[in-house]
Amino acid sequence: MGAEPVRGDLTSLDIIHNESKEADAVINLATAYVFDQGKYEDALPIDNAAVDAMCDGLVGTNKPLITTTGTLVAQADPNGNETNEDAPPDPIPLNMRIRAEHHALAQAKERGVRVMIVRMAPFTYGNGGSGIALFMSMAKKMGGIPTVNGGRNRTTAVHVNDAAHLVLLAVEKGEAGDVFNVASQTEVTMGALFNAINSSVGLPNKDVSYEEALTTFGETIA
Repeated sequence: MGAEPVRGDLTSLDIIHNESKEADAVINLATAYVFDQGKYEDALPIDNAAVDAMCDGLVGTNKPLITTTGTLVAQADPNGNETNEDAPPDPIPLNMRIRAEHHALAQAKERGVRVMIVRMAPFTYGNGGSGIALFMSMAKKMGGIPTVNGGRNRTTAVHVNDAAHLVLLAVEKGEAGDVFNVASQTEVTMGALFNAINSSVGLPNKDVSYEEALTTFGETIA
């Protein structure tokens, strides 16, 4: 489609700075954290330094920088209603990803960079990739992914094409400091999701208690 890849990673700060300076807009979808390997706190300095390098290339231009976190940084509504961009941060977060969001937004205030945050749904699916494929692989290895206490918890989902559309709208119309939740489905239960994953790979559904899940998988998954 005409894209020209440039070799580098989140520690290639000179490359990130130079490419950001030449770009019409910067969309940062990366993190140094690898799921289930260490703690996000270890990746946070790398993520923040990369954002700083992007801002170095954009300062004084009003060109947009979109950087991503996830809707799970927000505290769940105590009454079970949908959360929105004004929801307070989760007081007991699964990780410290909210700090990356705060760091990026600080660049809008301190350096005048047109930084915006896009919070992706935890299940951004479609086009053959995403966490759904990861969970399908896990189901095969585990003999099925269990639900916890009936799997009644609701989660948030969005198709990757819809997510991309929102990101492009933010590039075109967003203002410095804006935060956007990327979601289209908020009524999907974990039970419906995991049962569908199990069915897709020909495995039975099963349910465990929270205590069992905590012991077996840890707090992030439970």
